[in-house]
Amino acid sequence: MGRPVITVDTAGCRDVVEDCITGFVCIPKNTDSLAEGMCRFLAMPSEERVRMGLNGRQKVETEYDEKIVIEAYWRELAPILAGSITSERNVDLALKAKWIT
Repeated sequence: MGRPVITVDTAGCRDVVEDCITGFVCIPKNTDSLAEGMCRFLAMPSEERVRMGLNGRQKVETEYDEKIVIEAYWRELAPILAGSITSERNVDLALKAKWIT
C-alpha cells in the first residue's frame, strides 16, 4: 500500500507528488502552507487518504521503478559513452547486451 505525501514545491518533489492526487504540495519555507496541507490531510476521509496513497504508489511503480530509471539514464549516456551508438535500435541492443542486468 502506498502513502500520501505532504511535501514542498521543489525540484524532484514536484515531479513525484501531484497536488491533491498523490499528496499535497506546499510552498517552500512557509509554515502556514505546511500547516494547511497537514490540516487538509487530517480532515480527509480515510478512503480518500487510501486512494491518494494508492495513486502515489502506482505513479512510483510506473515512472520511477529502478529498471525504468536506469534505462532512461543509459539511453542518454550510451551514445555519449559509445560514440558510435546513434540509433534507438543500437542503444536497445547495447543496453540489453552489456549494461543492464
